[in-house]
Amino acid sequence: MGIRMLSQTKHFTPRETKLGLVKSLLIPKLDYCSNIYLGASRAAWKEIELAYNSCIRYIFDRRRYESVSQYKSNVVGSSIENFLKYRACLFIYNLLRYKQPEYLYEKIIFTKSLRNRVLQIPSHLRSQYL
Repeated sequence: MGIRMLSQTKHFTPRETKLGLVKSLLIPKLDYCSNIYLGASRAAWKEIELAYNSCIRYIFDRRRYESVSQYKSNVVGSSIENFLKYRACLFIYNLLRYKQPEYLYEKIIFTKSLRNRVLQIPSHLRSQYL
């Protein structure tokens, strides 16, 4: 819906403004809950990729079936899948380093053995993890 509203003025808006609008209005919607996307199926990733391609078509004035692969790195620096994986890695780093959010950090179980320093995440067997 957001891209449809923006596309009404795409002929009057300069490319830099379109890029700014996409980065501030649409990419955060794709980035929201990006940590959940890591376990998504290929079909779900395809839907996310299609939304991202629509944003690229809006910015660079491309038609519906034109290839946008050459423009993908101009928006977020990589493909949307790699961008969302990067964001998930940042979330995990901040979780382990700064212990924020605290309620998630408390769910992590660290092993005591120096030989086997593996991070174990508990499975969701009870309603308290939902």
